[in-house]
Amino acid sequence: MCEAFQRTASIDPDAVAITLTMKLERKPIMAKYANEIEELYSGELPPEVHEPSEAATVQPA
Repeated sequence: MCEAFQRTASIDPDAVAITLTMKLERKPIMAKYANEIEELYSGELPPEVHEPSEAATVQPA
């Protein structure tokens, strides 16, 4: 059985702007958490996470 790992981050809703419909405003989030967002999407994996082997990847039919 294969389990997927995801990188996540917590955001303090009191520290950022929220719309009337209780959604986080994108621009303030991007500005305030730019370093954290960059780290989440960087190509570098933590040492305990390994790239899948070629045999383990799904090939299109």
